[in-house]
Amino acid sequence: MMKKLIAILFILLLTVCSYAADTAKQVDFLLSGYRHPTTDQPLAGGYVKTYIDGTSTLSSLWTDKDKGASADNPFALDSQGLAEVYGDGLYKFEIYDGDPGSGGSLVETINGLTYRVSLTSSSSLNDDYGCDLPTALADIGSVNQTELIVDCDCIIASGTTVTSTDNISLRVVNGSVFDGVAGGGTETLIIDGPVSAGNYQIYGENLTVGTTSGSTGDTNPMHWGLVPYVTTSTQKLLNTSAIEKAIVFASTGKVTIPSGTYFIGVGEFDLATGPSTFEGSGNDTILNWDDTFTGTAFTITARNVRFANITLDKARRATAPANTVIALDIQEAHSYIENIRTSGSGSDDHYGWYTGIKVDFWSHTFLKNRILVDNLAIQSTGTNALNIVGGSYIVKFGAICALFQNDTALSITGADFEGLDQTGGSIYPAIGIFIERSGSDMDGFSITGSYIEHFGTAGIRVRGTATDPVEGGSITGNYLNISSAATGADGIDLDDVDSIVVNGNKFRGVDRGILLNDVVQNVDIGPNVYENATVEIGDGTTSLSGRIYYPGNGYYSYIGIPERKPIGTFTDSDTTPDISGYDEWKTASVGASITSIDGGSFEGQTVMIVFGSTGTTVNNGGNINLAGGVAWTSTGASNSIKLRYDGSTWRELWRR
Repeated sequence: MMKKLIAILFILLLTVCSYAADTAKQVDFLLSGYRHPTTDQPLAGGYVKTYIDGTSTLSSLWTDKDKGASADNPFALDSQGLAEVYGDGLYKFEIYDGDPGSGGSLVETINGLTYRVSLTSSSSLNDDYGCDLPTALADIGSVNQTELIVDCDCIIASGTTVTSTDNISLRVVNGSVFDGVAGGGTETLIIDGPVSAGNYQIYGENLTVGTTSGSTGDTNPMHWGLVPYVTTSTQKLLNTSAIEKAIVFASTGKVTIPSGTYFIGVGEFDLATGPSTFEGSGNDTILNWDDTFTGTAFTITARNVRFANITLDKARRATAPANTVIALDIQEAHSYIENIRTSGSGSDDHYGWYTGIKVDFWSHTFLKNRILVDNLAIQSTGTNALNIVGGSYIVKFGAICALFQNDTALSITGADFEGLDQTGGSIYPAIGIFIERSGSDMDGFSITGSYIEHFGTAGIRVRGTATDPVEGGSITGNYLNISSAATGADGIDLDDVDSIVVNGNKFRGVDRGILLNDVVQNVDIGPNVYENATVEIGDGTTSLSGRIYYPGNGYYSYIGIPERKPIGTFTDSDTTPDISGYDEWKTASVGASITSIDGGSFEGQTVMIVFGSTGTTVNNGGNINLAGGVAWTSTGASNSIKLRYDGSTWRELWRR
């Protein structure tokens, strides 16, 4: 609609020298024609009245750019809604479906208009400025709303400053570039209005670009683009400079980098105040840092940014990178990170990046990234709602692939985490996914449908402290293939946790499928597949409490591992048996008098006792309360009794 509602004027110029400031500008009806806002058809036979903008005072246009003859007011449109008229200044347009003096009806009123000026080095029927940007800007002035189309390289004279004021919208086409004079003074282009550019670089290395402080210009939306320079060492700074200038000036707009390899040199890019979207054209857009780079490639700070479709490549090297070498550092920002890859080119051992993505605070979405690094594919600290969907996170030399510390509402779905053989001798990183709480909140995580492969200590480790356990998590439907890692690796290690569900996972090549360590409470271990685990559920130095559930065997206060039996057997003549570890027990062959039952750990716990011989008596008293308040003695080997623990006393449910 806006295109219909705005009349655009096109400058017809002969040469820079012959252009006069009072030359009129051609109305854009000649280029596109006016279309009815309801039918979207050309307004054939329509009429246009023109006034001084914002008034009811008629103000005629001209029939030529030199203002030699005034146009009729109103003037007629042809069958395509076109008319060749020229203007200079601000106008109000009234558009009619016929001659208003003969009953034509008002279709639309347009207040104000935007001119169009073209810079081009090619000859045409139109007069133009050539590529003289300063003259064109001066002639447009600071009042008339104008779209300035730049279709050629524009050079700013040595030592000068040129300003594109906030009434001017720059549109750069066909690979055109703004630049200064090589070896000259300081050339500066001040841009206070909106800018649009395609997939090419629009800044040369000899030009400073900025905005006027306090400008009221509308700098949104912007779309900057870049093209690769010649890929030689002498051209690295050209790519770095162009990206920096695009970031600085794009405000909340968009930077697009097309396919190609861009040599960066020592560039570190900060998106703290740059574009809201920074993207390439798939993984064919490669930003390449050499092996001397020791900083952070991109930093995103305190804002919403979409960062997508780029490969961040660093030269491989024989020695490990410093821990300051980070591909993407997200600091206190909301971000959307999609289809980002890190890699290391070359033939040396180390991939060049120490950390792939470092992130803290606020919410983020990672979608289908492929992060290949030396030490940490992901390092997250204190984020709120980090959502990882798909993608691959691969580490070779570091101890941990993905580290999440004190995060809240962490979600991992359908992602791959892989450790690479460090030496060729089946030596792998220690841990795939490490979720850790150390004093701050660390509540509510889920790991679902993911693939965790080749880690020497644990595929997934969840660790809190005795006073601050990790609370409220689920690990469901994952495949943990640790088969090529060192002997003794665990599939899942739960260490100081509360209210965790582990269900529907498949373990392959692990020593222990699930390891319970330290204070573990209220854990629901549902059906999992233990393909060739030595032990399904292992017990470290564990203090278990609450409900620990294992399918087919009920609730337990303690899990007696390594060997599980379907039914426990009391020791001969044991008068105070301990029922920890099993919900069903059988008395020994020698009869005894049971005076109390040890091992009750939670309210609602039940135990069934099957008598192995006649003459065994369960007393009524101590912490045992039988129906009728009297002791019961078995009369045969098939007798049984079931009791329920209320927190202090075992109360009979039934006997038979």
